[in-house]
Amino acid sequence: MKIRHSTSPPSWASSLSLFLFGALLLLLPLQSTLAHTSPQSTPISHTTTHNNQQGTTTDINKLDPTAKTNNNKSTIDIVIGIDGGTESIRACCFDAHTGKIIGKSHAVPYETTHPQAGWAEQHPEDWYDNLCAAVRGALSTLNNDKGDGDDGDASGVSLEYDVKALCCDTTCCSVVALSSTYTPLRPCLLWMDARSASQAAKIMTIAHSHAEKSSPQQSILEAFPELRVNSAGEGPISAEWLLPKAMWIKEHEPNVWEDAHIICEYQDYVNYKLTGKMVASSCNAAVRWHHDGWEVLQNNNENGGDDSDEHRGRPMKLYKALGMEDLAEKLPRRTLAMGDVVGGLTEEAACDLGLPVGTKVVQGGPDAFVGMIGLGTIHPHQICLITGSSHLHCLITPSATSAPGTWGAYRGAPLPHLNLAEGGQSSTGSLVRWVRDLVSKDGGDGGEKVSYGVLDEEASGVAPGCDGLVALETWQGSRTPHTDPLARGALVGLTLSHTRAHIFRAILESVCYGTRSCLDALEAAAAAAAAEQHGTDGGAGSKSNEVVIAGGATRSDLWLQLHADITGRTFLLNENTDGPLLGCAILASVGAGIHDSVDDAVENMVRRERRIEPRADVTKVYDQLYEEVYLKVRPGVKGVFHALAEVRGGALSGGEEREVKGSCSKQEKSRLPNRCGKWGMTCLGSLRGGSTEVDDSQHQQPNVASSAPIIISPSLLASDWKPTHSDHASSKHHYHLPTYHQLKQPSSFHRSDMKGEIQKCLDAGVPHLHIDVFDGVFLDSPNALTFGPQMIDSIRKRFIDVAELTLDIHLCVHRPERYAEAMAEAGATRIIFQWEAMGGNGDDNGEDGSDALSAAIAFAKTITSLGMKCGVSINPETSVTSIYPLLDTGLVDLVDVLAVEPGFGGQEFNPLAIEKIVMLRRYREEVLRNSRDGAGMEEDVKILVDGGIHRGTSSLVRSAGADILVAGTALFRHPLGLEVAVKELL
Repeated sequence: MKIRHSTSPPSWASSLSLFLFGALLLLLPLQSTLAHTSPQSTPISHTTTHNNQQGTTTDINKLDPTAKTNNNKSTIDIVIGIDGGTESIRACCFDAHTGKIIGKSHAVPYETTHPQAGWAEQHPEDWYDNLCAAVRGALSTLNNDKGDGDDGDASGVSLEYDVKALCCDTTCCSVVALSSTYTPLRPCLLWMDARSASQAAKIMTIAHSHAEKSSPQQSILEAFPELRVNSAGEGPISAEWLLPKAMWIKEHEPNVWEDAHIICEYQDYVNYKLTGKMVASSCNAAVRWHHDGWEVLQNNNENGGDDSDEHRGRPMKLYKALGMEDLAEKLPRRTLAMGDVVGGLTEEAACDLGLPVGTKVVQGGPDAFVGMIGLGTIHPHQICLITGSSHLHCLITPSATSAPGTWGAYRGAPLPHLNLAEGGQSSTGSLVRWVRDLVSKDGGDGGEKVSYGVLDEEASGVAPGCDGLVALETWQGSRTPHTDPLARGALVGLTLSHTRAHIFRAILESVCYGTRSCLDALEAAAAAAAAEQHGTDGGAGSKSNEVVIAGGATRSDLWLQLHADITGRTFLLNENTDGPLLGCAILASVGAGIHDSVDDAVENMVRRERRIEPRADVTKVYDQLYEEVYLKVRPGVKGVFHALAEVRGGALSGGEEREVKGSCSKQEKSRLPNRCGKWGMTCLGSLRGGSTEVDDSQHQQPNVASSAPIIISPSLLASDWKPTHSDHASSKHHYHLPTYHQLKQPSSFHRSDMKGEIQKCLDAGVPHLHIDVFDGVFLDSPNALTFGPQMIDSIRKRFIDVAELTLDIHLCVHRPERYAEAMAEAGATRIIFQWEAMGGNGDDNGEDGSDALSAAIAFAKTITSLGMKCGVSINPETSVTSIYPLLDTGLVDLVDVLAVEPGFGGQEFNPLAIEKIVMLRRYREEVLRNSRDGAGMEEDVKILVDGGIHRGTSSLVRSAGADILVAGTALFRHPLGLEVAVKELL
């Protein structure tokens, strides 16, 4: 395809020049002005600018020497990179030879729905439609690209672009079921969808059982070697992966499973839509399908290879043990490596994209691992570090040998001849942000959050080691090399002389210490792989001396230097840090034949921009701190963290009531060695090195809210509220899920099983229902909700005789005041509103939060004036102290402590909720109860916990002092029924 981009004078000027040469000379300045004018972005257009390169225009006077010039025409070979992310799909054009961005990237968002708690779905048709729009948008910027140099001229040279190929990366584990005509049978199960958690656990249970029953008895890796990638067979398997999701479809939607001709991923579906060919990516198969990424490439013909070995590289023994042999028949028969040509654009796809028929479509893969190629980490012992809220470490290893403290290694990923191991840190950038927000409350800039630049400058003046202060960065648990979800953060060595600069630098250093620990574990895996491959100790050449880094940490010169100094490695920054898009461009250039191999393409298209070298004298200091201090802190506090997980706020994990007088009884000591329950503290005995005797007059445990029993509140969002197939068989996509229109109509209530689900709750003795209401569309109407007032009205009317029925409506919406009257008329018992919706997030109110408080008080008065009770909900990151002034008014009788982020599922229980419960209980006991007694009020404020509640977490929140536990999946999806589930939570 040749897209003309002319820098010659406008056509009307060219015609006029035939008659008046002088007029042409007058027009040249006008043309030059046009050439220097940047095109205006359309509303849907989006430019990703990591390094101020993306989105720049091309100056014809600075063309790549590979551009072909003929008769005042210069042709640039381009490739199109496409990044299918979670929220949108982006496309961008690149010079096929150099990797330079041409024009601008263009992004088109798509919708994600959450039909139930923990579920996340997208419509596959949206992927393809938006891909086409993104490509057309990116191509349109080529024609607007008029050059950005000050020396642009009117030479009359025309630019033409020859699109050689395109390549797409996508989210990994976004699973699709297709009919025999390759149309979707249901929405996709998005990568973050966690509904298959029980299936993931079942895989490991069945695998262990089969291994134990084998004769002779085998280890799990001997029985199922494909499970070595899951922590060397110890697990767990993520609910994100393809196998548990396929099991869920088969178990819960048997009709869909039976009709499914193909089970595939986002990647496979869009490539089919473009080319008419159904193939899998070997990288996807290797990292998330339990396949051997090299072996599956041996079946690369339409018939799947020799009949005797058509499933080569697939875990057929595991499939058989799980009763999933038929999955092998539903997966794409062909598998291609990233960089291989899938096929050419079909006539329909070419028309949709605005490209010629036959344009090459090149195989891509998972976005993160295509990003590795875009960052140029494709050789053994090369590491890339992706930074953000957390750290992700990826290492190319010489062979697929698993090792403790790492994930993988995956054979045949990201490319067939490579092997990939992973590591990760849970809280890195999020921890730095937390500290910034914390110290901003003491000073900052006039009440505003102190800038990272100021904190960096202050921390730069502190010596390495922070004058004896060391931190442990595992605020949200530890991923690798020590997998421990109960791990927590620590600051060790604090004195009165330490300042916020010391604390901030200690946190930065702690993340770098953790990174060093992860990199050391990955290198140990590489050394083991080298030893296995070459029969040596693996030491030679296994050290990864250079790390390519991208993401948020690159914006801090101090943090970059600390990464280098503490790990003792050189850190590299690329000119273009948008790894996924550039990675697609690299793969497309290889498929198009521009470059002979991925190695060759990386050599020509990836450019290092900056090196951060470790300073030998500083590294020597950090080596001593790392070996003699940091590595001793983790095991030293592990027992304390685990003790705190069992004894939070002084109540024992089992929820037993004990009289707290003196030190622990012998029975307590045998159950909880070296610790006993005290409110507000923990007796740690030898762990703390102090006396186990406690002055009970100062540390006596106050009474829990009341002697009333814990209330279990079922979350209806997790119940079976979907219509039957016959009710919507005529819908556009024939999905077995309700349409938004049906959810809005009261008449659709009888077509779902909502009545039966609520009856189950009543039969189990849990009539206190929790109904989450989220914004569904951008309509200024109280009906435009997931569960609207009509649904509440229907529930109330159908169970009008149930006096004890309580309907708590959690309004997690924009402008919640719009819905108060409608919910009251529908029969809501209580409205729980989000404190953040009032502006209570610290960003838009005064220093004292007065604006949010005023809005919250006004809304609470409205709710109570309508005859309803009023509750307030706070997000995990919101401080519980921010709502104390609201509680003081007496307008609120319930606080909803969210243990997960609102609006999407697949999240783990946030332990910060425990601390909030304890703080609320203390405030209720010491402040609210006295003020309410004085005002003649009888009821205490109730503490409700919502999110991540199951058998394992319920005891923690009960022990901390919660009054109401909201549970969804743990109740409605329990294999033994809702009544048994309720008893387990209690």
